[in-house]
Amino acid sequence: MHFLYNVSEVMGLNYNIIRSNRKSISIEITKEASVIVRAPLLATDKMIASLVAKKQAWIDEHLEIIR
Repeated sequence: MHFLYNVSEVMGLNYNIIRSNRKSISIEITKEASVIVRAPLLATDKMIASLVAKKQAWIDEHLEIIR
């Protein structure tokens, strides 16, 4: 299994991307209020950024709960 890791930003939100041998993209909010996006190896940065932008309200809501 391969893991590729990088940090990206959409609309002022920093998030970590972990790429691995999987089929879907998921968004995780950690206890430390970090956003982690798990994505397939072949998912483009544009695809990931689009999903993060689409889920921005959900992410903000959950970050607010943790903070």
